[in-house]
Amino acid sequence: MRICQIIYTATLAAIALAPASHAMGVSGTITTTTWTKANSPYVVTDTITVPAGNTLTIEAGVDVRFYAQTELVVHGALHATGAPADTVRFIGLYNGWSGIRIENADSCSFTWCEITGVSRRDGSVQRNGGGFLIDNTRVDMSHVVIAGNALSAANHYIDEYPIDERGEPHGGGLAALNGARVTISYGIFKENSVSASHWGPIRYPYPLRPIACGGAIAVYDASVTLYNSALIRNRANESGAAIRQWGGDVTLINCVVAGNHTPTTSYGPPGHTLDGTRIRLNSTIWWDNGGAAPDAPSIQAEHCDIEHLIHGQPWPGVGNISADPLFAVVGRSDYSLSPGSPCIDSGDPALPRDDDGSLSDMGPTGRTGPIPAISGMPQIQV
Repeated sequence: MRICQIIYTATLAAIALAPASHAMGVSGTITTTTWTKANSPYVVTDTITVPAGNTLTIEAGVDVRFYAQTELVVHGALHATGAPADTVRFIGLYNGWSGIRIENADSCSFTWCEITGVSRRDGSVQRNGGGFLIDNTRVDMSHVVIAGNALSAANHYIDEYPIDERGEPHGGGLAALNGARVTISYGIFKENSVSASHWGPIRYPYPLRPIACGGAIAVYDASVTLYNSALIRNRANESGAAIRQWGGDVTLINCVVAGNHTPTTSYGPPGHTLDGTRIRLNSTIWWDNGGAAPDAPSIQAEHCDIEHLIHGQPWPGVGNISADPLFAVVGRSDYSLSPGSPCIDSGDPALPRDDDGSLSDMGPTGRTGPIPAISGMPQIQV
């Protein structure tokens, strides 16, 4: 065992930040360039676009501050490389901004970055993705905080039929779709949300729950892998408070999923925390979430601690348990394990050992290095 602390310490971007006197204003098309700490902060006064064939490089210590409802659109390449004590911050000024949209782009990367304070509302052409929309692009993230981002819309219905596709938002923290391949290691998704409301003449004989899924992450025909990461206190008002997946696949290795919820409303009972047909968990803790338990066959798990019981027994799969993981200080978002936790040294023995030589824990560990392969896990039967 090597105790691994997951503590959220970033200042949320919702806090108003006055532009510094030396701030550099940016807008419009951004051709190949490097943004430096010496010229930081960069203040986005109108939406910026990195076109195909161009690369935006962002150095450690740079703040990128967005005016309300502006966004960063990438069709070329974006590489933001921070450092442990000198992160790259994408943050909002005053009333929130509209996130990062990576569409049919070259490979992109984010290391030691914070993406906070997005408030993406009705009227957006693209309804998916609060902090990030990643469409048909390879994106690698490491040591990222994606927190306090909100995606919302109104569902316009006549009878039971939606007539405005913009009204079904999904993926408060991140949405991946259309062949996107996203890997996230040492990431924190915290307090992201997705919500919707109805408007229009609804005459259906029973109330319809507003459709808004994937508080932290939504996946459509894409592949998302999370390693040594935490999904904490995210919210959706339909289903998938942490993750909603349609097509493609989602894999969590050495992760913690805790405190996420969908509410009970007049529309019906709460939805699932993890919702999809191809979600795989390995050495992961899924505990203290609101919402109903999904059908066991839809989520494959091995060597995991899962609060939900199936017919009074732990979740089906090798090495699974259902026991209080004994988190250290939940109120401070410290999801490391207290001494005596049943999750210590109880992860998949086939995974690489922790840096101190002990067996892998369930949940985030002290192990460094690349994401381990778990290709030996049986495929989910759909």
